[in-house]
Amino acid sequence: MIQPENPGKLPFSKSRAYIIGINAYQHISPLSTAVNDARMIATVLERRQGFEVSLLTDPGAADIRRLLQEMSETVTASDRAFFYFAGHGIAEDSEGGPAGYLVPADADPVNSASMIPMADLHAALNALPCRHLLVVLDCCFSGAFKWSGSTRGGIRGKMPKRIYQERFDRFLQEKAWQVLTSAAHDQKALDVLKSSKKPLGDRGIDVRTGEHSPFARALFEGLEGKADVVLEATGEGDGVITATDLYVYIRDQVEPASLAEAEEARQTPGFFPLGEYDKGEFIFLHPRHRLNLPPTPNRNPYMGLSAFSETDRELFYGRDRVIETLRRQALARFMVTEKTLQELTTEGFPAAGLKKLESLKDQGFLDETAFLDALGEWFPDTAEQAQLIRYARVTRNRLLVVSAVSGAGKSSVIKAGLLPRLRREGYRILPVMRPGEEPLEALEKCLNEQIYRLNDASIKTMETSGLPGNLLEALEKLRGHDYAGEQQFTAALRSVFDDDSFLRYSPAILSEAEKTGYFTEPISLENGPSPTLLEELSAQKTVLIIDQYEELLTRCQDESARMRFMEIQKTLLDAVPASQLLVVVTVRSDFEPQLDKGSLETYWREGRCSVPWFTVDELREVIVMPTLQEVLIFDP
Repeated sequence: MIQPENPGKLPFSKSRAYIIGINAYQHISPLSTAVNDARMIATVLERRQGFEVSLLTDPGAADIRRLLQEMSETVTASDRAFFYFAGHGIAEDSEGGPAGYLVPADADPVNSASMIPMADLHAALNALPCRHLLVVLDCCFSGAFKWSGSTRGGIRGKMPKRIYQERFDRFLQEKAWQVLTSAAHDQKALDVLKSSKKPLGDRGIDVRTGEHSPFARALFEGLEGKADVVLEATGEGDGVITATDLYVYIRDQVEPASLAEAEEARQTPGFFPLGEYDKGEFIFLHPRHRLNLPPTPNRNPYMGLSAFSETDRELFYGRDRVIETLRRQALARFMVTEKTLQELTTEGFPAAGLKKLESLKDQGFLDETAFLDALGEWFPDTAEQAQLIRYARVTRNRLLVVSAVSGAGKSSVIKAGLLPRLRREGYRILPVMRPGEEPLEALEKCLNEQIYRLNDASIKTMETSGLPGNLLEALEKLRGHDYAGEQQFTAALRSVFDDDSFLRYSPAILSEAEKTGYFTEPISLENGPSPTLLEELSAQKTVLIIDQYEELLTRCQDESARMRFMEIQKTLLDAVPASQLLVVVTVRSDFEPQLDKGSLETYWREGRCSVPWFTVDELREVIVMPTLQEVLIFDP
């Protein structure tokens, strides 16, 4: 057996792979890519992951059954197993769900008895004694496998955002029987057939290479390392590719590409556990990246009444739906607003078309293609499309108003949710400010804040200044990252230390850190934004966050200062070119009627986004996931 390039240390006697690929069908249409896919996955698993591989190409039904028998005879309790099938698949209606079949090379298309029922495959796999099993089916109607046994559950709970060493160990210790399919069970006319026929689908060819199916190509890329999730805190992966990571990567590659072809070509990969074996994770190791798993931090996973910050984002759960809505609104280049509908009405746009556009109101679209795709078949006329593009185009900077009742988590959604995503989009994030008693002074302080960074020189200086070795090792985790202001830098320091021992040395660390301003000259707003400030804001995408905007009423007693503060915001939004400046404010909804008028009224109305209360599933995620993230056991 070829030794893997980075075998790592996994607690299994052997990793065994059983792989089938069929192109040459005798009685039905042949395929172009299945055998290539099977050979490639065999190579990747053998050379990169250290598997012993049994490969069948173009087998008949008897050959496949012999392979299943071989599995039952060779896989032991201390092994792990991987099963892969690439070929034709069919599904027909049956009581309790679709009955799926794997189609061997010698199958008779009108005789189900000549095929391999997915129920038989399920039974053969279910008899294996191994603790870890991953089944990958790249065939049409593969989602029907979900109905082949007693399992009816969907994909299990979300993965922790960061895997610590203890979590990694538990993934390996617990049972993990997981299934990854190239097509979901509930795609229309794909997995659940209403006709009496058993149609055979084309698995598709990757247009980039012509040699592999799109699903298989994404699978190879994921196993080669692209499915190793890059951590926001470190900017690198942890060297671990879980089956869930692999599924998410494949889904995000395959589904958008299939939709780009046509809605009816939609291909949504599926992922689910077999039986109750859903606490572990089938694990692959990045073939060219060291295992990089930190120990579990000693911290409370719950923030209590405190807001989450960007450094707490790994513990922030339950708000993905809201965060994605805010991200799309913040980055939108096209949006159907109330103003859009009014202008189209004035232009004499058909009433039926306006009614259809109502369903897209306030949804952000990141580019023209996405906007036209959302319009779908409603507006095939190119003149109508051009009119819609003209009136829905976002032509000025956004004031994103995040409104909710007290206690709904507005600040946390922005700091721990939206900001990390905007940072990944290339935005410069200014320190979060609150208006306080003197809003203009607070804004000036924000603009004049410094960026803290630990570079090679500052680390070297601290090495020679007597800083303890354990502190220096922890500081390495922060090397090269930018922190907006002393408060965020101190929070980052606290996040990498197990206790408060760093406080004794924090003055020295703050002193030695590299510090640079956001702007080339000190900012004064006494006479309004200077030309230099406007020029520099125009040169780099920037986000200004004003948290707890209601403090303009609750803490600032000077109405003229309040009005001046709003006028300066409007000047910034008016003067800086579109797409370069995003101003985000959070505000209690009960104060809005006193703040949404005046100089910012139009911006406020167009940029308002209400944060809904949690759904039951989101509340469950908020409660359970922080404990799982910190490798604790949740026992309600």
